Amino acid sequence: MGFEDYLIAGFFLFVLVLLIYVFASAFRDRSIRFYFITGAYVKLFGGFAFAMIHYYYYGGGLYFYGDTALYYRSIEFLNNLFFEQPLVTLKIIFSANNYEISRELFYYTSKIFNYSSDAEFFVIRVGTILSLFTLNNYIVISFIFGLFCFWGQWKIYLVFIDLYPTLKREIAIATLFIPSVIFWGSGVIKDPLTMGALGFVFSSLYNLCIKRKKLITSTIFLLLGVLILIEVKKYILIAFLPAGIVWVFYTYASNIKNQVLKILFFPTILTVGIVFGFSTIDNLTSGDPIYDLEDFGRRAKINSDYLYYVSQRQSGSAYFLGDLDGSLESTLSLAPSAIVVTLYRPFLWEVNNATMFLSAIESLLFLVLTLYTLLKVGLFKSAYIILKSPLVQFCLVFSVIFAFAIGITTFNFGSLVRYKIPLIPFYLVGILVILFDSKLRGYSKGN
Repeated sequence: MGFEDYLIAGFFLFVLVLLIYVFASAFRDRSIRFYFITGAYVKLFGGFAFAMIHYYYYGGGLYFYGDTALYYRSIEFLNNLFFEQPLVTLKIIFSANNYEISRELFYYTSKIFNYSSDAEFFVIRVGTILSLFTLNNYIVISFIFGLFCFWGQWKIYLVFIDLYPTLKREIAIATLFIPSVIFWGSGVIKDPLTMGALGFVFSSLYNLCIKRKKLITSTIFLLLGVLILIEVKKYILIAFLPAGIVWVFYTYASNIKNQVLKILFFPTILTVGIVFGFSTIDNLTSGDPIYDLEDFGRRAKINSDYLYYVSQRQSGSAYFLGDLDGSLESTLSLAPSAIVVTLYRPFLWEVNNATMFLSAIESLLFLVLTLYTLLKVGLFKSAYIILKSPLVQFCLVFSVIFAFAIGITTFNFGSLVRYKIPLIPFYLVGILVILFDSKLRGYSKGN
């Protein structure tokens, strides 16, 4: 990167800062406006830090390093191709990724990183479109990816403070200012897109099914979020669905005023919600070579063996949970270990580089907060708070399902810290609600 790149980035940064102030003016509450502006600034910093670290630290100042470099090279290629053959470029970007297109345009598609993968190529598509309006500047594209992620995070924040208005500061920290989410939720990679999409889905579900407001815009955001998750990381949606559907059904059941009717209908409503959730997941994953639930155990073993082997040889950041034989039973038997490794590891004594040290500090803080909450509130009272709050149940159920799914398939601490960012705001808010239950009484009844 040369001086011209930084000059272009500086100009766009100025424009983005002005836009942030314009959007912030819509919030009358000064504290909310402060968190919006600060959170957006932090994401801009995260995008810049992501670019600098991958260029100067990992890339040695020669070129971008890692997956983000592969994405950007393809974006750069398509950007240049657009000014030579715009129709060909548009056909590549907007046509379905299929055999006919690959054969017809093989000369071009063969130069695109992982063109055959819908997830990787989706990132390249988005990045290429942005590159046409940003002078193909990597830093600026990183800014926009980060702000998209922040958009989803902000929607999550607004839902939580609508339910728990006395915890604006605590929820802001949990949803907007966690370091790993700031860093990995920026840059030209898949995670900013999926984190933003998850925020769209969560907020839209709340508006459509619980608040019953903003029906048109919420439907649009819901469809956009679901589309992105299906294209890029379907497993996030798979983990979200059972928790989200049970949350909605349980909320309706909790709102039944007549205690006799509640006792009679509550088990039925909850059962219907669970069955509906898992039926939706089964339809979503059936026949999928990657996500089909019937083949989950075998794929988990293949992934774990390969990733553990590669991690040991390349970075030394591998972890081992236990032996898998390819069956669903053996996979589920490692669920507690997988959940613990996702939420609370690496431990400090497992650290062997600076990146792992930062991840270990963050995981340690999560563990300390969890243990402090259980000790201060008590195990039985914590269970009671969880049982009476559909939203806390959603937060913890989603976090546990998601933690298990990535913990059992990743086997590398370096990748794990990036993959787990979608669960972080939900897990932390769930713990905070338990911790501050007495402060919340009267504000979040039924939620």
